[in-house]
Amino acid sequence: MRWWAAAVALGVSLVGAVAQADGWLVLKFQDSSVGSETVTTFRDLLQVEVGKHVGGRAFAADVTCSDVACAVAAGQASKAQFVIFGSFGRLGSKLIVTAQAVEVTSGTLRQPERMTVDRVEDLEAVATRLGASLTSNKSVAETAQLGAITKTDQQPPVRRHGSAGFGLRVGGVIPLLGSYGGSPFGVGLDASYWYEGTNFAIEPRLGFAVDSTSGPMRRFLEAPIDVSAYWIPGLGDFTLFVGGGMGVRIINVRGKSTLVIGEVVRMTNEIDESETSVGFTMRARVGALLFRTWTVRMTISADYNITFSQPLGQTFPQSVSFGIGVIF
Repeated sequence: MRWWAAAVALGVSLVGAVAQADGWLVLKFQDSSVGSETVTTFRDLLQVEVGKHVGGRAFAADVTCSDVACAVAAGQASKAQFVIFGSFGRLGSKLIVTAQAVEVTSGTLRQPERMTVDRVEDLEAVATRLGASLTSNKSVAETAQLGAITKTDQQPPVRRHGSAGFGLRVGGVIPLLGSYGGSPFGVGLDASYWYEGTNFAIEPRLGFAVDSTSGPMRRFLEAPIDVSAYWIPGLGDFTLFVGGGMGVRIINVRGKSTLVIGEVVRMTNEIDESETSVGFTMRARVGALLFRTWTVRMTISADYNITFSQPLGQTFPQSVSFGIGVIF
């Protein structure tokens, strides 16, 4: 017989005289954090709680075990059916309690349980929860009840945090299919809020773009307001991203139309017209994200944009835009 088996047998000899074949034996938990008096008090509290669920067939022993073989030996010496053992530990300011129940005959472990508390005073609630959990083979999350709620239970679950920051993007706009009053080119500026997760990003945006023609005869002016979502497959400092969004776009287009006067003798005259419209807009974007692991990141991207409105009766405004952005 191993030395620890002999010690276990001696430690539970008095318990064996009174234990029943279907009883539960509660051992002292291993400790490196709370002190002997607290360990003994917790063992006694856990014995009482276990007894409530097994008809009083719960017994205590001044034995400490760290593995299944030791616990089984203690159960055999005391003629118990189940043995509960565990440990106390600290991680920073947190007190961690782990507990296990083993069936003596088969050596089968029930689901191990762990509870984390901020203060020793919560150990009374821990004993209540573990007593219900270990005897019913349910998780401690299912055993919460009034009078057995720890301070940690009252704290909301911690959620994952993404990386967020404000962004600025400057670039150009190339109108397509003669839209935007026939303008060949424009310049734009976007301001956005960039929220980034592991493999995705969400970007609400407010933009401004204008025809690059100098002087008062600019052919278009637009202001998109939209929200986009992107898929980001890479985790390194350089990765591509792709996505799209939707929103509304305010567009002012200036163009020329021909005015015809007379039926027999006709006179024609070109006049300037301007119209502002608001329409539903959609966009698709592909780009590259640079310095992703840094606080300040950069983007290089290109968009296809379409707005479902027809200022001056022209085709739906469509464009390709491109630019360089900085996320702070």
